[in-house]
Amino acid sequence: MIKKFLTRKHKDKPGSATSGSAAVEFAMVLPVLMALVAGALNYGLMGLQMSTLISAARGGAEYAKSNPTDSSLQTNAGRSLHSPQVRPRHSSAAALIATLFWRAARNPAPPALRIRIRAQLRRIRA
Repeated sequence: MIKKFLTRKHKDKPGSATSGSAAVEFAMVLPVLMALVAGALNYGLMGLQMSTLISAARGGAEYAKSNPTDSSLQTNAGRSLHSPQVRPRHSSAAALIATLFWRAARNPAPPALRIRIRAQLRRIRA
């Protein structure tokens, strides 16, 4: 009886029908895992770019409030958009536009300050 049990157990290992099934299952699950990792990476990069844009808009609003007559404001805003955090070198970068508007009627202090940011982010294609 013990001999039959040992021979049966030994028989299933080397050339049975289930050998290599773990490799096949791993090959089936691997693309799904890679897609999830790529999606998480893309979402993280998008969050980094959006937080950089928000802080740039806040800094631009503070600068425009303290220096309302500066004519190089829009030029400086355009230069600051080319930083490595806003425009990374990989394919998830996109066109980022920040524009500062204010009504300078007759007084030097801006009565209204409107900041418009438009960001179009492309996703990483696998």
